[in-house]
Amino acid sequence: MKLLFASQREDILESVKKQLPDIEIVVCDSVLEISNLKEYDLIALTDYIEGVTQEIIDNNRVINVHQSLLPSFPQKSALKDAYLNGVKVFGVSVHNVELVEKNILSGKIIAQYPVLIDNYTHFDELETEIKQLEQQLYPLVIKSILEDKVFDIVDFLSTPNLAHGCSGGCGGCHNCGKN
Repeated sequence: MKLLFASQREDILESVKKQLPDIEIVVCDSVLEISNLKEYDLIALTDYIEGVTQEIIDNNRVINVHQSLLPSFPQKSALKDAYLNGVKVFGVSVHNVELVEKNILSGKIIAQYPVLIDNYTHFDELETEIKQLEQQLYPLVIKSILEDKVFDIVDFLSTPNLAHGCSGGCGGCHNCGKN
């Protein structure tokens, strides 16, 4: 299986490589760099990426991870915009990319996971937790698609650390063993 990872997010790329060691991964900053997109089983994005056109979307399987619970806050600055608007339930969405319009990618949602915050949560803490969640969720969704399986959130919740409701954002506890 061959994955085209079109992103500038090194953190998610490392997580994908670690969780999917048997998958051939080609990395690019722009899909315009790639001459034959048809040779890939999946194109994985981590936000709107330059060069993604409707033609590419129509002729390939393309997915994206986004820092909000879609359909709310579909723009690139979703996390900051939601935080500044006082949102208390944040999260991560993974979706099929079916349409690109005004630098916004849209399509049916494959997976979502919420993150609840209180009034004392600082933006940097939220951003760290969301990034860790992306690193855990996205590789599992990619794997399920490449294996032609339906993604089940139960698989996500049964991964280490998450079985106890932990997103990995803490300094350690008795549940996850990160002491």
